Amino acid sequence: MSIAAMRVDILENEGVGCRPAPSCALCGRDGETAYGELRDRLFGAPGVWNLKWCGTCRLAWLDPCPLRAEAGKLYRGYYTHSEEVANSHWLRDLKQFLKKATLKVWLGYSNSGVAPLEFLVGATLGLVPALRDMVELSVMCLPGSFRGRLLDVGCGSGLFLWVMQQLGWEVWGLEPDPAAAEVARRRGFPVVQAPVEEADLPAEGFDAVTMNHVIEHVIDPVAALARCAQATRPGGSVVLTTPNWDSLLHQRFKASWRDLDPPRHLWVFTPRSLMTCAERAGLAVKLVRTSARSASWIWQVSLRIARDGHAPGGSPSGVTILERLRGAWIQLKEDVARHYRPVGEEIVLVATKR
Repeated sequence: MSIAAMRVDILENEGVGCRPAPSCALCGRDGETAYGELRDRLFGAPGVWNLKWCGTCRLAWLDPCPLRAEAGKLYRGYYTHSEEVANSHWLRDLKQFLKKATLKVWLGYSNSGVAPLEFLVGATLGLVPALRDMVELSVMCLPGSFRGRLLDVGCGSGLFLWVMQQLGWEVWGLEPDPAAAEVARRRGFPVVQAPVEEADLPAEGFDAVTMNHVIEHVIDPVAALARCAQATRPGGSVVLTTPNWDSLLHQRFKASWRDLDPPRHLWVFTPRSLMTCAERAGLAVKLVRTSARSASWIWQVSLRIARDGHAPGGSPSGVTILERLRGAWIQLKEDVARHYRPVGEEIVLVATKR
């Protein structure tokens, strides 16, 4: 069922135009209310929201659903508007060296060979599953041997575009938010400013399309993925990450879980429902797994929401050192558990064009 094709009445939610969304977008059945009377705990957007749940499709969604034209009211002050500058610092430089060494050894991002020290460091770090997972996701699981033309959907201020350009990719961005798109353009990147479902993209114009925590924000996820598939060359990759409804920290914090993020997260997927959306969009799914790389941070922010009712800007400030250490321990445990059950904080899906 296409969400865009549904005829609905328009209602107002504290000044935000919305449409009712009682039914599952995948099967059409009425959903159950998983959480009611939610407000924005991070950026103070207006409105009172519910999260509906379909046990058959294992998909959650926001009800009512904000209209596309109202997005500006929900994203004021959002973090993608910032123009971050990577200043030199010895600890940051060390992290970059470790990351580059691992990328060269395990993902083939080397143009002129690998120095002995880099090989030793990269080979050793890559044997640690949690560290290798972080490095792989820093390039959205795209191998260096595959470098070509890349489209980052929801590119925000262009930080990921900059990283991938430095690694040898030809980069393009797509960003519906005009403020974030302007920041990326000032960095010198070509950016298409449009919702992904409506974007004018060249057919089969890209070797890879990435959506890093974007699919949960779009009005129609199946239509968005179908547009990505159309823009991908045969054999090319579409890679997604998104919050995981089945994660351990959602099970722990329930309505206080940071990644519910009403009203910006219109959908919260499970691995199964995300795979269903990708297949309906005409993609062949190669891999679905979960990651625990964000668990410590999600723990800290969720803890503050549970305690104070909000965490302005998504910041974990106010969390004690002991609580931060506990978050690191929880991340380690979740990283071990995700190898046996899909309970990591994020879903990672890799697909190709059929």
